[in-house]
Amino acid sequence: MSNKYHQYALQRENIITEIRKKPGFETFLLPKSIGALADAARMGPVILLNASDQQCDALVLVNGLREHVVHIPLPDVSYSDLKNKYSKLQGLLQNCGHLPFIPRDSDVKRLGIRKSRADQTNTVARPIVKKLNLKTSSLQRIWWCPSGIFSFLPLHAAGDYSSNASPGTKLCDYAISSYTPSVNALLEAFNASSSLGPVHTAPQLLAISQSYDLPGTVEELNFIKSQARDVVSVKTLVGSEATIEEVKEQMKKSD
Repeated sequence: MSNKYHQYALQRENIITEIRKKPGFETFLLPKSIGALADAARMGPVILLNASDQQCDALVLVNGLREHVVHIPLPDVSYSDLKNKYSKLQGLLQNCGHLPFIPRDSDVKRLGIRKSRADQTNTVARPIVKKLNLKTSSLQRIWWCPSGIFSFLPLHAAGDYSSNASPGTKLCDYAISSYTPSVNALLEAFNASSSLGPVHTAPQLLAISQSYDLPGTVEELNFIKSQARDVVSVKTLVGSEATIEEVKEQMKKSD
């Protein structure tokens, strides 16, 4: 019986070898090469975050680097600390009224959220900003691709948002953050957008402001609308307007 299975395995390998000889099928059933994955970084670095009991790391795909990824150790981040941050953040969000059916609490709780964001700057964002040599003088588009416990943390909001914070203490001083569930999803999105051809419908930008969380968001929203006035229509959802159902509906209509 084992000899029979061995023969089947050999036949399978021979068939796959023949398929890979066909034009366009050279990588049939093979994982994408680093060079192919690096195409996802055409608009900016793609930062993959991984957490385990052993260590936490960032792996970065950079446009132009076709042979290797940039490895950024996160020595001050531990898996247990990330789980603790996640638990605290969930509790703070509940008490601030960000989750359904739970009333908002005092400003002290919101200060806890600010501290959580500042901690992320020190431990997660800062080593990445330093390694990628990001500058406040030129905002860089970056794509977060978190896994595991990292997926539950607001990486884009890392920083000190207090009124007396110094310039350069927030991640948004250095980069414009976006997210992707996987590198392949980002590749497919880029490929799909490039194959659509001219767009004949007016694009719409969805902008959401929850001003009780971050200071200055209403002013920022008004600035975005003024800048985008002649380019794209802007749909805004402010405060209680941003229900889960309404956000999902407007996302379908937005670009």
